[in-house]
Amino acid sequence: MDVQATDTRSGENFPDERRTGERTTTVFRPVTITGPGFQSFCIVRNLSANGMMGKVYADIPVGTSLSVQFNSNLSIKGHVAWSNYSDSHWIGVEFDEAIEVSGVLTEVGKMILGQKVNRGPRLQLKCRGAMEIGGRGDSVDNIEVHDVSQRGLKVRTSCVLSPGDEVFIRLSGLEKRKAIVRWTEFDLAGLNFVRPLGIDELARWAIRQQFGPVGTVQAGRDHAAETM
Repeated sequence: MDVQATDTRSGENFPDERRTGERTTTVFRPVTITGPGFQSFCIVRNLSANGMMGKVYADIPVGTSLSVQFNSNLSIKGHVAWSNYSDSHWIGVEFDEAIEVSGVLTEVGKMILGQKVNRGPRLQLKCRGAMEIGGRGDSVDNIEVHDVSQRGLKVRTSCVLSPGDEVFIRLSGLEKRKAIVRWTEFDLAGLNFVRPLGIDELARWAIRQQFGPVGTVQAGRDHAAETM
């Protein structure tokens, strides 16, 4: 898993960088952020011992508490210290406790975590969809999505599936997508998209599922539950 990182001194016109001369590391990497009643993807641009700057896909109020998940083993708590939505959605997150940047980069760059592959970020986002079973005519099954990433999703379905089956997934707001069944367990199945979703497309879709087209976070409401 590639992590692009270079040491740099802040020189761009963002609030956190004007405020301090703290050394930052440039990291172009998607992560997930979780706050009261919402989840979202975020593209980390700058990372320092005390915080980070990232691109988000919703208006998140200053002061909102967040948990930044770099991978399944590494989450860092903080809050939104500033936001800039004039041209792009940028936020500055101040961590509750200082981190060791080199240690975080080493952790997120690992290919294997424990005995599992270090997968890309995914959202625990529930919604309804439909699935067409390849080679079975017009068979369509209603599904319940449990989580989603650029490369695939986990679904609950009443249909009997086997690893290797080809299916087509239809989710409101996204084009129909071909996927391969990778594993099954009772009524759950893990699917890999044949053509991964772009991070911008997926992130904006996830926000629409939780907040509608406006994309403004109202912290404290359980938006994920309202999509069901």
